[in-house]
Amino acid sequence: MNLKDKKVIITGSTGGIGNSLVQKFYENGSIILATGTNEEKLNKLKKTFSNIFIEKFKLDEHEKIESFIDNSYKQLNGLDILINNAGITLDNLSIRLS
Repeated sequence: MNLKDKKVIITGSTGGIGNSLVQKFYENGSIILATGTNEEKLNKLKKTFSNIFIEKFKLDEHEKIESFIDNSYKQLNGLDILINNAGITLDNLSIRLS
């Protein structure tokens, strides 16, 4: 599969799987918008893969999803691939166990 110049959004890019996905698509010449909730990790990702776009975004902010899609589409000048890799881990939950 030729991924060169494919426009890709990868959610959850700052975690292990997301980071590996960014690396593979980057190595194959894709145009990447990497998202995540940790700005420090996004900036580190940008330093490692200088030609990617980054954006701090939380998928559970439902009221912001449509504007995120519109802005992403404009920023990438289209979209070919969406990888929904974002998830919630126990360290991100604020649950009090009784």
